[in-house]
Amino acid sequence: MEKWNKALDIPVEILFKYLCRDYRREQARTAELEKKVEKLQAELNYERNNTPTVEKLQRRVSSLKTKVREQEGTIKARNLAIKRLKGEIGG
Repeated sequence: MEKWNKALDIPVEILFKYLCRDYRREQARTAELEKKVEKLQAELNYERNNTPTVEKLQRRVSSLKTKVREQEGTIKARNLAIKRLKGEIGG
């Protein structure tokens, strides 16, 4: 004899069937969400490991500024040497 849920007038076996189906569906959804979380965690770890810190970027900028100043000095000396040689040749 089947037990009945009197409030809903649905057999307990039917309710159990739907409950099991919903449970399997939620298990699958949970597994899918866990995979997404793992993927996002891996992306976050990659970004954390491969993104330089502000201090490192500031040191790099400072180094590049120093290099630019050195090159500007070299260019000025070269241009002065060219002008001097042009004056010697032409004059």
